[in-house]
This record gives sequence, structure tokens and C-alpha cells, in this order.
Amino acid sequence: MIVDAKEGGLFRSDNGGQNWQRVSNDRRIWQRGWYFGEVSVDPKDPDTVYAPNTTTYQSHDGGKTFTAFKGAPGGDDYHELWIDPDEPRRMILSCDQGAIVTRNGGETWSSWFNQPTAQFYHVVTDNQFPYWVYGAQQDSNSVACMARSRTAIRWQRQAAAGTAR
Repeated sequence: MIVDAKEGGLFRSDNGGQNWQRVSNDRRIWQRGWYFGEVSVDPKDPDTVYAPNTTTYQSHDGGKTFTAFKGAPGGDDYHELWIDPDEPRRMILSCDQGAIVTRNGGETWSSWFNQPTAQFYHVVTDNQFPYWVYGAQQDSNSVACMARSRTAIRWQRQAAAGTAR
């Protein structure tokens, strides 16, 4: 569990949450914990821990020390990591632009440019018939598409960019 507070850090429980101990106060993994705050644990190795942030960090000692796993400081915003419970080398990492996939433990990753994924902060519709759906993406463009079509949905870029409020 990540705690974003004056004495924050990464806390670990080995007894179902009855007791917690701080294992790391590395600010890289818990800065802006209100925005990131996700921790993923390898389902076959409880000492392998991942903490997505502007970089996704990896630990092999139960969260005591971390190294950069994906991204670079000041880069993309990584939010959640799914680890396949049967094959932990297969993972999906969500980020502002959508999602990326690895099948080899992070040695290589897919690109979000070749898959129809995105993170939408706000979605609205209009009163046309058929109606249109509009979405604002974090750190990317805004897009729109017709809600009903006989062919594949085709998103179109809109003039606004960034996060719509």
C-alpha cells in the first residue's frame, strides 16, 4: 500500500492487513500518491513489486529498493499494471495514451499507436441523430465518433487538446 503523507512511503503487510510496516520511503514511488498510488505484486513472487508513476518502478526485494522498469522520469503517466496470474511475464500497463503489452517480462513492449486504446477523462454526447460521442484524453487530443454505424467506429480528432473540464 502506498501512503501519500508527511511520513509516507510503501507499506507492506504479511498477515492480511492486521499489521503494516514501512518498507520504503523512496519518494519516486509515492510522490503524487493521490494520482498514482497503485502497487502490483507478481502473483508467483511476492518480493517482486511494481509501482507505476511517471516511470514504472520494479523491486525484487519486497519493495525496499526500486529501479526503473518502464519509462523515464518526467515521461508518460503510468497508472496500473495487470500481471497475468498464470504467466507473470505477460503484463498490461495502462498509461495516459491507453495501454501497452509485454509478453516477455518487460524486455519489449507493444506500442499504443497500433491499438485502439485511450484513457478518457470525460465523455459527453450531443443531440444529433444518430448522436455523437466526444471524449477528452489526458495529455493527448480530444476525439469524437458517431455512436451508431454500419461499419467500424472511426474516431475523429477535435480541435481541443489536453484534459477537458
